[in-house]
Amino acid sequence: MIADVPFGEYSYSITLPCYEPVSGTVTVDCNNGDGIAVFAEPVEATTNGVFFFVGSPLAITGATVQLWDAGTYNTTIVTSDLSVAT
Repeated sequence: MIADVPFGEYSYSITLPCYEPVSGTVTVDCNNGDGIAVFAEPVEATTNGVFFFVGSPLAITGATVQLWDAGTYNTTIVTSDLSVAT
């Protein structure tokens, strides 16, 4: 999961050795989130999380996921096995 991504249009790529690369676009807005927030003084949300599940039906670990926009936002994560306690 990439947390606190500002609202907007983003490109993404997913790469892993020996697998075909995957790329596309995603729109981050208030409709992409799965959570509910309660504020004493409500403020308009400006960020959201973007979830990537790589693999079907089992997750593939070690894939590099990059998310960027036309401006200055650019982040990269590597998928990991969430079932392993750290």
